[in-house]
Amino acid sequence: MTDDASADPRTLVVQSFRRTDVPDWIERCLDSVRRWTQSRGFDYAFYGDEFYDLCGSDYLARVGGNPRSITNLARLEITRIKLAEGYDQVIWFDADVFVFDPDRLVVRTDAGYAFSREAWVTKGADGRAHLAYTSLHNAAFIFTRRQTDLELFIRIIRHIVLTRSISSNYQVGVRLISGLAYSLDIPVITCVGMFSPDVIDAIADGRRRFMRAVALFHGHKMQAANLGWSQAEHFTEARMMTAMDRLESTAGAVLNGYLDDAAGPARFAGGPLPLMRRLLSWRDTRW
Repeated sequence: MTDDASADPRTLVVQSFRRTDVPDWIERCLDSVRRWTQSRGFDYAFYGDEFYDLCGSDYLARVGGNPRSITNLARLEITRIKLAEGYDQVIWFDADVFVFDPDRLVVRTDAGYAFSREAWVTKGADGRAHLAYTSLHNAAFIFTRRQTDLELFIRIIRHIVLTRSISSNYQVGVRLISGLAYSLDIPVITCVGMFSPDVIDAIADGRRRFMRAVALFHGHKMQAANLGWSQAEHFTEARMMTAMDRLESTAGAVLNGYLDDAAGPARFAGGPLPLMRRLLSWRDTRW
């Protein structure tokens, strides 16, 4: 297998966001994914609020209009639909995923599907980087026609919403996926990270010690990352743009430069997340 990604197999990249009042930094994220998609020769589909209709009225009523709970199901439903329409693989990126090293971003799996690795890093009272937890996230994933569990994820999410009171989107999102990761041996994407507001601040400020810790905690070179629309109240758009400028101008070297070649190529991995038994355990690891 080579590192070249082409339009064969037939690939669709899917995203969704509202069509009006889109923040500039979100538009920049969307554009980065569109440009990467075009460079790879993949098809691209974007959906607005009509995306929610995929869930059905009963589901929408049960989750009380929570957009993240809706998206957790809708992105899987559109994946199922597009695979059934004939695509060989479907790649999903959240609207707040920023591709800052498009030339090196390779998205594929030999395992049928994969979700993303998350290493959530925050700033402690001492100003140092703390690894709060490692987990899986669904801001970026891939499903191919060889997948075995897509229908299972859809059925479980619908079952939970039908039979439980939904107090958090995590019940049908990242904590559900992470809880199933060990038993299902879910393969993991390592090239798309997840950045907390503290990580955004560190990148914007050029705080090398903190950025080194982020890179080592994640443990793999990244070409893209979820920048945290759900955390937008914790940073200004100008601050975000500064961090994005640093990531893009260095093609991610502000983080990846702290990893030697032993970290391996940042791509979709074929195996389960290391230390899966410690998944979702809250740790006070400091750097």
